[in-house]
Amino acid sequence: MDFYGRTDDIRPEFVKVSSCVANCAVSADWAPDGRHLMTAVLFPRMRVDNGLTLWKALSGQKVLHADNVELYEVSWQPERADSLRFLDVTPSEVLSASQNAATKDSSQANGQKKQAYKPPKARGAADNSGAVAAMMRGEVAAPESDRRRPWQKRDEDKTPPASPGVSASPDPLLPPPSPSDGMLLPAKQEASAPPSPAGYPSPSTRP
Repeated sequence: MDFYGRTDDIRPEFVKVSSCVANCAVSADWAPDGRHLMTAVLFPRMRVDNGLTLWKALSGQKVLHADNVELYEVSWQPERADSLRFLDVTPSEVLSASQNAATKDSSQANGQKKQAYKPPKARGAADNSGAVAAMMRGEVAAPESDRRRPWQKRDEDKTPPASPGVSASPDPLLPPPSPSDGMLLPAKQEASAPPSPAGYPSPSTRP
């Protein structure tokens, strides 16, 4: 969150005077003096980290922070209009604050240099700086990563047992073989003639 002000009443240009970070702020309300800002994390919009924070606009400094379990609403206490705290912010104060903000931003920009991303395995090792580039070019094989737990073993060499008498089909698109394939069936027996009634010769003994 950035604060801006005008260094001259004639020119309408605004300059940055300070900045701050108000995480998860739901509401923001200026103080009657025009020098402080109150931000709050309210319930039920946010069910955690409820509370209010007071900021000094000219420096971005945190003046007060109060936590609350469930905070529904916050507001400034009314004050008389002739209070001595209602002093206008002078252009000289805005100019001084803007110069301090510019100096602070330039120092932070010079101190923080962006670095190229490195995977976790290559961080902190000077000799591995070119290992990732070599793997991307295909010059070095990538290390095999095994995320299995120590008590879990690989089942790559294990194949499911085949059903007895049934051969596996090499093509998954072909229908599975019938149960009779590869199995020995009992020999076909000839049907015997029914026994002849008593007193009659059998068919094989007729003339």
